Amino acid sequence: MDRLLTAEAALADWYGEFELPEGAVAEWRIGPARFQVVHRFGEWRVSQQRDEGLPLHAEVAFDDVEPMPEDKVERFVYADQSGVFHVQPLLPDRSVVSRPAAPLFVPAGEAVRLYVTVPLWLQLSVGKQRKRLLEVPSYRPSDTWFGPTTMTGELCYALRSRCRLYLEDAEFVPYRAHIPVQIRNQASKQLSLERVCVPVRQLSLYVTRDGRFWTDEVGLEQRDEGGSLAALRLGGKAPKEAVDAQRIATSRDAPGRRTAIHAFSALFNL
Repeated sequence: MDRLLTAEAALADWYGEFELPEGAVAEWRIGPARFQVVHRFGEWRVSQQRDEGLPLHAEVAFDDVEPMPEDKVERFVYADQSGVFHVQPLLPDRSVVSRPAAPLFVPAGEAVRLYVTVPLWLQLSVGKQRKRLLEVPSYRPSDTWFGPTTMTGELCYALRSRCRLYLEDAEFVPYRAHIPVQIRNQASKQLSLERVCVPVRQLSLYVTRDGRFWTDEVGLEQRDEGGSLAALRLGGKAPKEAVDAQRIATSRDAPGRRTAIHAFSALFNL
């Protein structure tokens, strides 16, 4: 989405590149997140604030912007006065944990496809070289620990959204991304799914023409060998549901084999 938007054109698009000349003020309202950007000589000022509730809008305004309090301002010095400001959607910076809407069991030899939705992070950068200023979560979930013990596992985000069996049950939210998770139970015993932990740092981000965000498909297979979830697959492209999707962000981490197997071996609480 490397297009340069004027103030008028940007009213229909809340991410991408924007032209903010010296003296310009803009405000993004992405769900519960609000952040203002002020371009002054030699610096950019960014202010953040959270709204109550979880509004479903995603928009940017250039007029009638009421300044936020000075104590919320972060200042970034930057000599280039080109006025290019970039908002890049990203996936969260930690693995995310979601629960099925109700206890879910996958008998031996069966498969299930789940849909997990995650809030987007927004990377703010300036100039043609895209010098990074900071990242702003559209919604920051609460922290949770995922692992068999307090010594083994990782710090994750706990999602409010549920793992859905049907895409139509997942409400469209403009600042969330859909993650398809394909699970095959090739073991001889029934698989019980209580919590799903998805390592989103290894997934790319896509967007379709209708404004929906997607990630690579995550596929994994339960086997009998030691009860581990050893077989895994990252799609490497937009899933089948995302017709005419465009990739707009690569994964934060390269999906190295050792890292991937370690992450997916603890994908479920068994």
